[in-house]
Amino acid sequence: MADDSLRVAELLKPLLKGDKGEQGIQGEQGIQGEPGADSVVPGPSGKDGIDGQRGEPGTNGKDGTNGKDGEDGKKGEDGTKGKDGKPGKDGSPDTPTEIIEKINKEKGNLIRKEKVEGLADLEGMARTADANVRSFLLRPSGNFTARSVNRISVDTTAGKVGNTDYIYLVSGTTTVTLPTAVGNTNLYTIKNVDVGTVTIATSLSETIDGGTTVILSTQYISIDLRSDKENWNIT
Repeated sequence: MADDSLRVAELLKPLLKGDKGEQGIQGEQGIQGEPGADSVVPGPSGKDGIDGQRGEPGTNGKDGTNGKDGEDGKKGEDGTKGKDGKPGKDGSPDTPTEIIEKINKEKGNLIRKEKVEGLADLEGMARTADANVRSFLLRPSGNFTARSVNRISVDTTAGKVGNTDYIYLVSGTTTVTLPTAVGNTNLYTIKNVDVGTVTIATSLSETIDGGTTVILSTQYISIDLRSDKENWNIT
């Protein structure tokens, strides 16, 4: 019987509910509690951050010191021997004396050797002639004049042996210096056989037709010069 009464009371309770009352005044804030103790177990690790931007290249380092030189390699084997060259033509005798002796032997004493001043100079010139100078010097018997033909390409002082006609065929830019005109009776022919400039100069402040030098600037031009025993003249 009592249980039935309670059930009836519960069913009637919503019907008997009054109007909602006004909100009560907020109570005061309570006292802050003490902080909790630190956890002994560490928390889980956070996720990796995003990669940062690439930095600028660093400056170049200093050059290292040079290494030591390597040892010399072994000597290679000798190469094979080259073929022999063709035989050269027979040369002429070395000195004017030998030339005279050869001609006299072949022609029967056609030329007379004279012990005159300057013969030793002729022989010396023949012995010391190089690739730039080729001379043929003879002193025949009688009153004939010898001839000296020279092909040169370096600065040269002309010969001065008496009774000799000198011919100079000059290559390149070259200077030919005449000997002194005093007492000189030789004929000098100088020709420019190349495209260079040939200068003819004098000794001891002497002149050539009143000037100190003559220039041959055209290929194949030539001049003849004779002394008046004081200066040079173009003939």
